[in-house]
Amino acid sequence: MTTRNGLRVLVVDDASDNAEMLAELVATFGHTVRIAHEGAAALALLDQEAADLVFLDIGLPDASGFDIAASIRSRHGRACRIVALTGYSDAEARDAARDAGFDAFLVKPFDFARIEALLSVDSQPEARPT
Repeated sequence: MTTRNGLRVLVVDDASDNAEMLAELVATFGHTVRIAHEGAAALALLDQEAADLVFLDIGLPDASGFDIAASIRSRHGRACRIVALTGYSDAEARDAARDAGFDAFLVKPFDFARIEALLSVDSQPEARPT
């Protein structure tokens, strides 16, 4: 469900504290947020209800975030933006993220201004898929 001017956002991170903190931040901007702690759970949530934006951790307990991103693209095409969340900042990780279908790359700890910018770009009606 999309709020009046908000996005449907899915936060996928196995670290509960990270997931909750990011979800709370996203919610303060007026967006609807769901949380998953594993890749399979994220895919199940997306099959139940689409998301406009997915914040996806690369290192999940049941699957690589790269594989989950590729699965999202395979199942849902470009219907949502996918943002990589990772502790890795090297070029190899960035290249792998791009190849897997991620739209943006965020290194932990999170830069709150960057998250706000990603959300505000996606909040513009012309930037959202229909």
